[in-house]
Order: sequence, then structure tokens, then C-alpha cells
Amino acid sequence: MWKYGYTLETVAEPEKLWKLYSDVNSWPKWDRGIKDVTLEGTFSTGTHGKIKPSNQDWLEFTLTKVEPLMGFSDRTEIPGTDSTICFDHTITSLPSGKTRIRHEVIITGENSELIGKEIGPSLVSGIPEAMENIASLALATE
Repeated sequence: MWKYGYTLETVAEPEKLWKLYSDVNSWPKWDRGIKDVTLEGTFSTGTHGKIKPSNQDWLEFTLTKVEPLMGFSDRTEIPGTDSTICFDHTITSLPSGKTRIRHEVIITGENSELIGKEIGPSLVSGIPEAMENIASLALATE
């Protein structure tokens, strides 16, 4: 298994963050690594979609966990391997009034550590910026 996580605290409200997370059409606005996304149904556990990362072909993904105002996870099979990439996005309200958001990427399956070393750095390089962007967008809508 290969794993990377990044955490950010913001004053953006969980409801505003959730609105952006659950609207896949907004993903390219806050994550520059995503060119386009489609969803074949509602933003709920088990729904399938397609994502087009910048400079890559379309990939299929599945929403594996959707908990409104708390976060969501999705899973993508890595083409040509027996491995998958799981993206976890969590929202936590803090006693201070701030909100903690965390993005975690987990690669599992055969040779996941090697695959993580090969594609992991480019896969996660934009995560801190994406998190700053979603927090900024959420604050702009308040």
C-alpha cells in the first residue's frame, strides 16, 4: 500500500465546502489536475462516473462512500495493473469554529508501493493547491 495525506484548516463552513465537493462540475474549478468529470446519477455511494485528468485519458471511478457534510471517497482502477487509487475527502468541524479538510490518496493492490513511487508524486503534487482553492471558493460564496 502507498499512502499520502494532506490536511488544511479553514474558516469556510462545512456546508459551503460540501456543496463544492458534491458538485462534480465544480471539481475542475478548484482542482487544476482535473480537466473534466461526469457522473452517471446522483452524488451518492455506488454511483459511477468518468474523470479526465489533465494530460491523460478518461478514467472510470466509483463513489465508494458519500456522507453529506462529512466527506466522500472514490475509487479508480489503474489501467494495466491490479491496483486501485482511492481518494478520501473529509470535512471535520472543529471546536474553534474552523473546519478541517483532509485529502488522502491510497494506492492498493499488487505492486502498489512501486506504482506509488512511480506515479504518486505527480498524482498528489497539486493536492495542497486544490485544497486552498476549494477553501477559497467556499469562502467566496459565504
